[in-house]
Amino acid sequence: VDDAHHAHHVADAHHAHHAADAHHAHHAADAHHAHHAADAHHAHHAADAHHAHHAADAHHAHHAADAHHAHHAAYAHHAHHAADAHHAHHAADAHHAHHAADAHHAHHAADAHHAHHAADAHHAHHAADAHHASYAHHAHHASDAHHAADAHHAAYAHHAHHAADAHHAADAHHATDAHHATDAHHAHHAADAHHAAAHHATDAHHATDAHHAAAHHEAATH
Repeated sequence: VDDAHHAHHVADAHHAHHAADAHHAHHAADAHHAHHAADAHHAHHAADAHHAHHAADAHHAHHAADAHHAHHAAYAHHAHHAADAHHAHHAADAHHAHHAADAHHAHHAADAHHAHHAADAHHAHHAADAHHASYAHHAHHASDAHHAADAHHAAYAHHAHHAADAHHAADAHHATDAHHATDAHHAHHAADAHHAAAHHATDAHHATDAHHAAAHHEAATH
């Protein structure tokens, strides 16, 4: 009886021990899963923060690009007005000074058209640059540099003169033939309108370039 009693207690203790083990194992598994759940939660927040950071970066980069373009647009606008004002200021006497270069082109109506393409191609290369920002900037500086010595040279006359020098070096002696001055003056501006009216160089009213506002003013003043 004693043996059976002890054997029964041994079996009870054995089962109780296993029950405790199972209980602890169950809690261990629960803790393990809870730990993974917390990890996943933090990982999810880390991913959210990472994306939010990139979203903020993209937002700022977009604004930086906008500001950059806006700055160039404002610059081009002012540069364009600076060039216009500069030409308008010299409308009375620059028109006469232009006659030398213009007469040269008018005299060579067939090849002056090609000579204009040299200067125009240079400006056309910058056409996409914030609505001629580069063109206006260079025209303004070319004006400043050449008016210091001779206030009668407009920026376009300077470029046209150099184009003529490059392409008609042997024909430079025709520069005194001024009877086509007005037509050539308009023809140059017509070529500047991206060649929209380049083939109508002798018909100045076809010119569509907005810059003709200054050209018509020059003609009126003349």
